[in-house]
Amino acid sequence: MKKHAALMVIGGIMALIGLLVAVSGANLSPTSSQFEIPSGGDYYNVRDIYIPPGGELKVDFRVTSGTSVDFYVFTPAQYNDYQNDGSASSVAAASGPSGAITFKSSSGGTYHMVFDHGSGYASTVQKGTVNERVNGVNVPVLLGGVVVFALGLALTSYGLVIKKRETIVQPDWMRQKQTGVLYFKEGKPPKT
Repeated sequence: MKKHAALMVIGGIMALIGLLVAVSGANLSPTSSQFEIPSGGDYYNVRDIYIPPGGELKVDFRVTSGTSVDFYVFTPAQYNDYQNDGSASSVAAASGPSGAITFKSSSGGTYHMVFDHGSGYASTVQKGTVNERVNGVNVPVLLGGVVVFALGLALTSYGLVIKKRETIVQPDWMRQKQTGVLYFKEGKPPKT
């Protein structure tokens, strides 16, 4: 593979990866998933989620099997307390067969979303659906994506410049000196 083609391919791949990383740093896509809490008072369902500084978490859930659940959003310290004694304060909470919360994080970080049996339902398996969306910008990821995208574009452009230079090669008849022809320095004829 020629040098210009390799640079253009690598640059194009880098630009695409950078674009995908930058878009993921913008946290624009909601996710939908299922949750299940096995029967038994010691069981609950937990999942971690990153919220960037100044970002907002929006969650709505619906129980599809079983009845009422308790939903919490914990900081790491609050979750540690919850694991130790089963009760703790939370940054957001909702209870019932369905619910929704909105939580804005000023400092950002990793939070723990917990689905637990509602009061009186520890002996049943509970299942449901959850939709979550994080609004906010993960600045390091976004900037990293932009930098990789820019480097990819620069490599692709440099590959195009090299290709252009390779195609502006003088034809053989111009590079070879012809016999019987007078050549002058710098295109000026000698003084007579």
